[in-house]
Amino acid sequence: MIFRALSLMLAILVMAGPALAQQTPSPPAQTPVPTQAPPPPPESVFGRIVGGIDAPAGSAPWQVEIFSVATFTTTDVANDFKLRDRDPNKRFYWLKEPWESAHRCGGVLIAADWVVTAAHCITRTPGDFLAMRRIRLGTQNIGPEGTGAVFRIDRAAIHARYSKTLETSDIALLHIVPDGTPDPVAVARAKPIRVIGSKRGDRPLGDLQDVIVTGWGLTKQADGTPGQRAANGSLNRSTPRLQQVSLTILPTERCEAIADYKGKLDATSICAGSVEGAKDSCQGDSGGPMTRAQGSEMVLVGLVSWGVGCALPQTPGIYTRVGALTSWIAKAKKVPPGKVTRVDMP
Repeated sequence: MIFRALSLMLAILVMAGPALAQQTPSPPAQTPVPTQAPPPPPESVFGRIVGGIDAPAGSAPWQVEIFSVATFTTTDVANDFKLRDRDPNKRFYWLKEPWESAHRCGGVLIAADWVVTAAHCITRTPGDFLAMRRIRLGTQNIGPEGTGAVFRIDRAAIHARYSKTLETSDIALLHIVPDGTPDPVAVARAKPIRVIGSKRGDRPLGDLQDVIVTGWGLTKQADGTPGQRAANGSLNRSTPRLQQVSLTILPTERCEAIADYKGKLDATSICAGSVEGAKDSCQGDSGGPMTRAQGSEMVLVGLVSWGVGCALPQTPGIYTRVGALTSWIAKAKKVPPGKVTRVDMP
């Protein structure tokens, strides 16, 4: 199975060099490199947009990035270089741009100081999540030419019923505070989105409705096989420009008929895919928003969670149904600062 998350740290921006060619060079021997903490277990692949387009400017002001500020050594790079290309743990550090190595997950601004994301974006983080992660908001470009305001996370809540074996209730809530003096222009560009069900008269999310998913994830699938190399040897990459894809809500029974999904969905799950195929979220989109138009307003209906492969035929993705978790979000806002807390339903 493939979890949807890999998910621009200041140290990386300082150390960043020019883009590296997509070949198989020897790994750098002396130059310090930006970090990626030890990779998560490969039982699921974290998501990114496949078959999408550049999101129009200003179309997703609630989208945030969760990125790493940890560091790794030249020994880490050398060890990664030695792994087989098809090893799902191989990250190809020496071939990637700094922002690619730093990116972990997407997230959604639902208030000026609160972000929702996927629970697995926290549980799959080795070490101290609060210390190792930052939030970037107010930009649709996470590359070196992009901008954005950086915030730190001072507390977090994970749904108590989430587990890597069941994978339902895949939601977390993060409280953010400025990391230094954030760019006021970027802060002004960031706009929270309202969660479906938080206002009387909201139209329920139903089958065959159209939704939009956004993220900075991989832009093509890995041929349904482990690892980031495609069968033709090319390295599957993402883009620093926010991508969006239009999907359709499918009956839950459609996903439950797939062997890998059977018994793993509940009232907090959404099954969504593309009628024409070749469109999906994929590795690195985890925790990012699924939105739906309601008149002139966009509302948050889901979060990128998990799925089998990326854009594989007849294989929809699984998303967290945020509208079923509004009471949990309200309770989670009461968690104490300075740690990650598991919170059950009220």
